Amino acid sequence: MRCLKYLEQALLDPLGGIPRPAAVIVEMVQGEGGVILAPTDFVTGLRRVTRELEIPLIVDEVQTGGGRTGTWFAFEQHGIEPDVIVASKAIGGMGMPVAIVLHDERLDAFAPGAHTGMFRGNQLAFAAGAAAVRIIRRDGMLAHVREQGAYAVRVLEEFAREHEIVGEVRGLGLMLGVEMIEARTGQPSTEAARAVQRAAIERGLIVELGGRGNSVVRLTPPLNVSRETLDQGLEILGSVLDEMGAGRLSNERPLRKGI
Repeated sequence: MRCLKYLEQALLDPLGGIPRPAAVIVEMVQGEGGVILAPTDFVTGLRRVTRELEIPLIVDEVQTGGGRTGTWFAFEQHGIEPDVIVASKAIGGMGMPVAIVLHDERLDAFAPGAHTGMFRGNQLAFAAGAAAVRIIRRDGMLAHVREQGAYAVRVLEEFAREHEIVGEVRGLGLMLGVEMIEARTGQPSTEAARAVQRAAIERGLIVELGGRGNSVVRLTPPLNVSRETLDQGLEILGSVLDEMGAGRLSNERPLRKGI
C-alpha cells in the first residue's frame, strides 16, 4: 500500500518532475518474481488511481491467463476491469504459439490492416486455442484448478511446518511457489533451491526456480492434473526436502548420468 501511495503522490505532484506515463503495467501474480500475489487492496487502488488520471492500466496475464489461477484471468479475482490485457501461453492450448492483446476500443489506433505481419495469423494455433477454451468449459476445469491448487497449498504448508529450510508458501490456483531459506538466518537460499531442483529432476519431477536469487521453487502442473499425479509430484518434493533436512543433498554433486 505504501507503493501505491507513492505512485499516486508522484503522479499527482505538479512539481514532481514525472510526466504522466503512457500506461501502467502490472502482473496479478509475479511468476518470475517468485509467485508473488498482488493484494486486492493494491490492485483496486491502482485501478482507481489510473482511472482517475485516465492512464491505461495494462494487466500482464501471459503466465496467469487461460485458467492457470482458477479463473480465466487472474484480475477477475480482484473485481477490476483493466484497459488492456496481454495473454499468451495457455491461450494456445497445448503449447501452440499464440499471443493476444485485448483492449478497450477507445484505445484502438490501428487503421484497417495496419497491424498485419508476415508471421501473424497462425490458423492452426488459433484453432487449438479455441478448442482448449471449449474443453476447459466442458470439463469444468476452472473449478478443478481451484480445488487442486488449494489442496497443493495445504500440502506445501505442511512441508513448511516440518522443514526449517522451507519459508513462505505462495500460490493461486495451480501457480505455486515454495521459498527456500537458510535455516539459521531465515534469509532466502539460492543454494537450497538449486539443490531441491536438481534432486527433483533426478526423481522425475520438473520444477522451475524464480524470485530474487532464484530462491523460490516454482510448480506449475497441467490444468487437468489428476490428484494421483499431483500427489506423486508432491511426494517427490517431500522426499527431497526430507533428504535436505538430513543433510544428504548438495547442489555441488553431479547430476546422474543421462539427466
